[in-house]
Amino acid sequence: MVTHLNYYIRAKLMWDADQNVRELVRIIAIVLWPAAGPVEDYIWTMEKAVDESTIHETFGRLVPWRAIYTPKVMRKLERLMAGAVHNTCAEPAASRVHVLHLSHQYVRAYMAMNMRLHKAISSEA
Repeated sequence: MVTHLNYYIRAKLMWDADQNVRELVRIIAIVLWPAAGPVEDYIWTMEKAVDESTIHETFGRLVPWRAIYTPKVMRKLERLMAGAVHNTCAEPAASRVHVLHLSHQYVRAYMAMNMRLHKAISSEA
């Protein structure tokens, strides 16, 4: 679920580069109905955070995600994921939202680790 969207969008765009990416994301989100709204907002919140970042990466350099997924962005992602989980109880959407929620928990844990590491390094300097 971490890269499902990228694979789907890339495959679709390989067949037709003029497709509307927002519509393709909506199709993915609809599969998760009734969590489609929060899931779609979740995806675009992550995309917007990366898009608005001034960070440019080079090969071999770790992405400073703490500067992209700020506490404000993470709070919004938490709220959206909680809404998706709360709105979904029927299968197969419930299983799919559960996997997406596990992916979100991974992001949350990674961000917590990243922040602690940054604080530790900063305090040594």
